[in-house]
Amino acid sequence: MDEQVRAYIESHSASVQEIALRLRELVLTTVPSFEEYYHAGYKMIFYGTGRKIQDAPLYISLQTNDLNLGLVHGTQLPDPTHKLRGTGKTNRHVKITKPEDVDDPALVELIKAAK
Repeated sequence: MDEQVRAYIESHSASVQEIALRLRELVLTTVPSFEEYYHAGYKMIFYGTGRKIQDAPLYISLQTNDLNLGLVHGTQLPDPTHKLRGTGKTNRHVKITKPEDVDDPALVELIKAAK
């Protein structure tokens, strides 16, 4: 794990850290070709084929009590289970509030669709 990613995760509560570690493992297992990097300006962990924002279709944003799995082109993705939230032109996110939320098979499908 990149040191900046580690520091970002460790700067949050133990409960948010647990969710973040499980979610990052899910992303990297689902799309092993993705690179992971922390963007200090956005304060998010990005995942994609390169280290440019335009190459990263996924991100994890840690909040105080939960986190979001962001999908940059979420409005274009199938969402049969209605997990996606947000009102932006293209971005959508899934709010994850507890570790068990990461076990939802719908997340794997959204991650695969986003790549």
